[in-house]
Order: sequence, then C-alpha cells, then structure tokens
Amino acid sequence: MAVYSRLLVDMAASGNQPAVFKGKSRVTPTRLDSIDLVALSIIRNALNDGRSVARELMYSMIGYANMQLNPAVSLRLAYPDEMVAPKAADAVGSKYYRATNTLVASVSGILGGFAVAGLPVDEGEGLAGQDAIVPQASPGQRTVVRLFCLFRLANDVLVALVRHAHDFEADVIMCLADCFRAHVVAGRDAWREAVDMSSLSDAAKGPCCWGLLLLFLSKRSQLDTTIQQLKGSELAAPAGAAAAAAEAPVDTMLEVNGADMVDEFGA
Repeated sequence: MAVYSRLLVDMAASGNQPAVFKGKSRVTPTRLDSIDLVALSIIRNALNDGRSVARELMYSMIGYANMQLNPAVSLRLAYPDEMVAPKAADAVGSKYYRATNTLVASVSGILGGFAVAGLPVDEGEGLAGQDAIVPQASPGQRTVVRLFCLFRLANDVLVALVRHAHDFEADVIMCLADCFRAHVVAGRDAWREAVDMSSLSDAAKGPCCWGLLLLFLSKRSQLDTTIQQLKGSELAAPAGAAAAAAEAPVDTMLEVNGADMVDEFGA
C-alpha cells in the first residue's frame, strides 16, 4: 500500500500519469476501486512472487555463492579493511560497498560435480563437512572473480521490487546496501542455516529470514547455468596472465592468484 501511494504521488507530481491513473493522486485504503485493486495485486506480485526480477538479482549476486557446496565458491568484501562508511552521495562504486563473487565457470555454464573423499559424487551431496568436498573439474572450467557494487545492487533490487524506474534517495538505497553488506560479512554459514529448513520451522517465520527471498528450485537451476557461463572478457583473458598489483583498479580485468577478475557491472 505504501509503495502504491508513493507511486500515485510521484506520478501526479510529474504530470505524466498513465491514462488509467488520471485523477488519482493518493490512495484511500477504505475506498479502493478496481484500478487500485489491480495495482496493489501487481505490486504484491512483485514483492512476493519467487520468480520476480528482484529475487533473481538477489540470488545471482548474493544467494548463489552462499548455496554452493564447492569450497572454491565464495562471496566476500573486496576491501574488508574499509570500515568507514562513505556518505550516501559518495557510496556508488566506493570500496566500502565493493564485493567479490568467486566461482567456477565454463563456456556452457555446465560444471563437473563434487565429491567427498572416498564417496561417489551423489553420496557426497548434502554432507556438512565441506572441507572434505573436492571438485571433479570438467575440461574448460576456470575460476573467475567478479566484482560488483552492493550499493548499485541495492538500487537495482529496489527498482525491480516496485517495477518502476523510481529515483530512490541515496539514504534509502544505503539502508538496503548496509543490509547486504552485513550479510556478506556474516558469511555462508548464516545463509545456509536460514535456507536449510522446513516450512514448519520457527526459523521460517517472521522477518530477517533470507530463505523467504529464494527463487523456486527450477528457476535457481536455470540461473545457475547462466551465472556459471564465462563472460566475453573472461573468455578472452589469457589463462597464464601475470598477477596484477593489489591496488589495481577494480573495474578492470585482473589476474589474482590465478583467477580471472572482472567487474560484474562493467563486463
């Protein structure tokens, strides 16, 4: 209801209302007409539908890395020593909100399996002792590191949630970016505990539950293939490129400890 109300106010102020909203500048919860009901239904769908664009963004940039058994896959801050938050106006692209996704990728996006020492691949799946899990690499696979801005991701998620190119205030975006950053710092264990649960569990109820933002399993499988595909710049990078300096620009292709690094939003 709050989102819909803000949209009506913004459209009325802009003087560029779609014909269906002509004459509407606010919403009265006790006097909803058919247009209001349809609009609210669309907004609720954007907020709650597991297939929404917002959830795809969340999974692609944050959820994927934290749900993989492969210990080579990780989500970390690019600059963990950067402890002082910038002003909201300077937050885009700042080191404070820079994060890295490390993952294994291939041309097709299909990867080899993983196994626990002494067990076939299938029997090793789902075991808690991740230190024992070893990759069964397929030809053409390589480890890549992708950098992205949590502040920019927060803005994209908010725009996707309201399904409207709203110009969110920097302070609003920063609130969500701080939430994302706190999750990155918390690490994989916090995420897996939140999502490895039954629908009847007490942990599945109430706020602060990351599992409520997950896509359906079928959609996650489709996205996994897309995420695991090598990007053009990653394909072009020589496998034996020399290591780059630690302070190299984060928006360029780098070679860090044998892994290709590419900016997620710039590639």
